[in-house]
Amino acid sequence: MTRDDAEHPAYFRALAAFDAGAEDTLAELLHSHPELAQARGFIDKYYQHSELRGATLLHHIAGHGQRAELQPNILKLTTLLLEAGCDPNATTLDSIPPLLEAGADPTVTDARWNDSPLDWTSDEMIKELLQNKQNKQ
Repeated sequence: MTRDDAEHPAYFRALAAFDAGAEDTLAELLHSHPELAQARGFIDKYYQHSELRGATLLHHIAGHGQRAELQPNILKLTTLLLEAGCDPNATTLDSIPPLLEAGADPTVTDARWNDSPLDWTSDEMIKELLQNKQNKQ
């Protein structure tokens, strides 16, 4: 099944290049389509990994073993995405970003939606995040 539920028609080609570890292809797509850095995918149709619904390409660096394995050149791929302008504080549509769990600031708003990760979470998730942050201090 070919997906078409992305904000940019090249999103899924870029994701396929990312999944394959194809640095040159990903770099070319990002160069040819700079708006891919902010584009979201999996936005309209059912997606079995709801935490990635509305994910930017950068969200996929956190990995999701059931969706696709991370490639050995993940650091190079991440650098390509960041240099292309991907927002490390971008939120997905249904969850806090995977990067939040790695220590991203939960109060920073993303440029596109002007929401913070806390705006997208339930009260229970907020309590858990604050508790986890408190336990780490």
